[in-house]
Amino acid sequence: MIKLRPEVRHFAELMEMKLRENDYKGKRGWRRDGVQALLSRLCEEAGELVESFSASKYDQPFRAIIIAGHELAVAASVLKNYTPTLTSNFKGIARTKSSVSEAVDVANFAMMVVDVLEDLRGTEAEARKD
Repeated sequence: MIKLRPEVRHFAELMEMKLRENDYKGKRGWRRDGVQALLSRLCEEAGELVESFSASKYDQPFRAIIIAGHELAVAASVLKNYTPTLTSNFKGIARTKSSVSEAVDVANFAMMVVDVLEDLRGTEAEARKD
């Protein structure tokens, strides 16, 4: 078995806590959803993450965040509501090694965001003590 980095273990524990919050929906309920529905939800959640950051509305990076959040919401809507060429579970579209690798990349970057945010929170708490 692989020894997990502390940051990865912590992130996995946060993921498990979030999954348990939704156990009332049925354990592993995502297995009943198709890839298309899950990709739609991924876009929604990524958009919510992007929009959870705030800054002055005149700040250029913040404007990019607003645009990115909007684009992710549009992508989620398209995936959820209008896909005339795709079936609800992507039948006919082959899963590739790169699909799995890219999904892992998304999770890794989400873990990195959590790690940096928690580190910043610790730094801010230390600064308040001084």
